[in-house]
Amino acid sequence: MIKVLIISNELPYPPLQLPSISTCNIHLVVTRPDVTKKWQDTDPLAHIKTDYVLIIPQSIIFHKETPLDHLKFNSLNGALFTATSTKIHLNVIFIKESLSIQARIRGLRIKFEDDLKLWKNSGWQPSERDEMKMESLRKSRLASLYWKLQIKKVTTTNDEVEWYGCKKTSSRCFPTIFNNTPSYLFENKWTPPCCLENLRKTARHVFSVLEKCGTRYWLEGGSLLGAVRNSDIIPWDFDVDLGIYQEDINKCPLLSYATKQAVKDEEGYVWEKAIEGEFLRVQYSETNRVHVDLFPFYPKNGIMTKQTWFHDHPQDKEFPEAFLKPLIKIPFVGWQAYAPANITQFLEYKFGKGVIDNPQYPNPNLLSYPSSKESE
Repeated sequence: MIKVLIISNELPYPPLQLPSISTCNIHLVVTRPDVTKKWQDTDPLAHIKTDYVLIIPQSIIFHKETPLDHLKFNSLNGALFTATSTKIHLNVIFIKESLSIQARIRGLRIKFEDDLKLWKNSGWQPSERDEMKMESLRKSRLASLYWKLQIKKVTTTNDEVEWYGCKKTSSRCFPTIFNNTPSYLFENKWTPPCCLENLRKTARHVFSVLEKCGTRYWLEGGSLLGAVRNSDIIPWDFDVDLGIYQEDINKCPLLSYATKQAVKDEEGYVWEKAIEGEFLRVQYSETNRVHVDLFPFYPKNGIMTKQTWFHDHPQDKEFPEAFLKPLIKIPFVGWQAYAPANITQFLEYKFGKGVIDNPQYPNPNLLSYPSSKESE
């Protein structure tokens, strides 16, 4: 008399031979979207009319000593869903992570039971190759789930980090930026962690190259702000800004080549002239275009100036060369990067008083920094 739902991503083949009588309590739910059906037909939750649900993988049979009433009243403890976490083999797709996330999104309470008296059907045993295929399928489906949910970084209970976001061989996670405000800020999010990590790698690579060839550089703008605040990129920033001495460009072959045409170095980073003006840019790769911008400055009567200015960046202004004498090193993205000598004075000269302690988004007239974020 128990209602049974068989959930499948695809229509099973060979087909299931279910009883055709109207009193049959066994129903097949195929979750694949189908334009010929109502959405309720493909949503398992639309078929559930009871307070409790026991979810079990296939190839499992009940032990005769485990009545369902025992599970309901002694094991659930108020949880709306419970599930077995018995070892799964090839013909079972049952991912704890997926079930937990879906339950959380729907506001459902779920409990996993590891010690139920359920027995795996002993009529079939997977081969080693089957086990490998199952693990590969599990990983690909888990990656697909995280991609759909826009989850980029996962830290396991063992403190291991797994990445599911952009890579050197893929595009970055956000589109072209308009009005100096990236798309993710409008979604009340900050820079995707994979993009931040790739940006850190790019910055460290650029620091290494510049220092080896003797090109003087210093952290500029928001990158210097991030270094002062937490020795890292500002959590909502989308690039790294450096100032360099224009006369030092020829000391670095990659910079010198980049003034004429784009060049890819041995590690896949792309050095090129920016299309927005007279400055240089280093991309993470040909396809993933998170980048470091390098602005060539030159001294004129003791004032550092350059050829390209951004009028929508109030902090983009000339400044006394004395700020750069000497350059000092400060921690930034896991590197000891160069910065102006009097950092606080330099930043307040550029941005205004109190800029270090008062975070703000790049274009506050368009999108202001939420006060609720200040405690994070």
